Amino acid sequence: MNRPAFISLAILVFGATLPAQTDLATAGPPGVDPVAGGQALAEKLRSSAPAEDAEFSGMLNIRRRDGQSSAIPVTCKITTGQPSWQVVYETRNAGGTAAEKLVIVHKAGQPNEYLHARAAAGEAPGPPARLGPEQIATPLAGSDFWLMDLGLEFFHWPRQRIVKTEMRKSRSCDVLESINPHPAPRGYARVVSWLDKETGGPIMAEAYDQQNKLVKEFSLGKVGKVDGQWQLKKMEIRDVKSNSRTTLEFDLDKK
Repeated sequence: MNRPAFISLAILVFGATLPAQTDLATAGPPGVDPVAGGQALAEKLRSSAPAEDAEFSGMLNIRRRDGQSSAIPVTCKITTGQPSWQVVYETRNAGGTAAEKLVIVHKAGQPNEYLHARAAAGEAPGPPARLGPEQIATPLAGSDFWLMDLGLEFFHWPRQRIVKTEMRKSRSCDVLESINPHPAPRGYARVVSWLDKETGGPIMAEAYDQQNKLVKEFSLGKVGKVDGQWQLKKMEIRDVKSNSRTTLEFDLDKK
């Protein structure tokens, strides 16, 4: 898998955080101070923008501890622009879950903006309202994906450092630790991400609470070829505390 193709995987699922062409692998070379390298790597991740607009349809497949499951249709639309660009997630009414709309606005050098709307039963969502930092640790459509997960909010936290290099999924990775000095009561206090050293793209992550207990596990899944390019078809997030699991799977043939 070449670097531009691997980066496109992250564009699709990670809220379009990485552009089609970027050089993130140079952010943390050997010998660089862990904090300086981590800050540089996080800065490149959060300030990069996608190269072009895109739209994909897919499904949130949710499986609960008791074995019950549900499937929620979702679309993801990426809109490029200057000085800001945005990603819009829209879910449809399904299985008793009301439709939702999430807009994540990215601006270089500034915090993400989150706007969210939830519809009444059987209706479409109204205009989304801006959320505060304490409101983004909220599930999207009852899934295990919080709104902040889809915006990769942890790359915006002030404390970032590269803690080590190790192999994961047969890839050499920089392990980036992101610390939230003021976590919300039910939010993350620390996130550890594995970033492919060759491409700079994230391949998995773990989120911890204020007691340093693991609460979420994230992993990339299936990939497939579209027009000769490798693209991500599936990713999964597991809530360790509730023992529930959500898979976000895209149908790359239906753009």
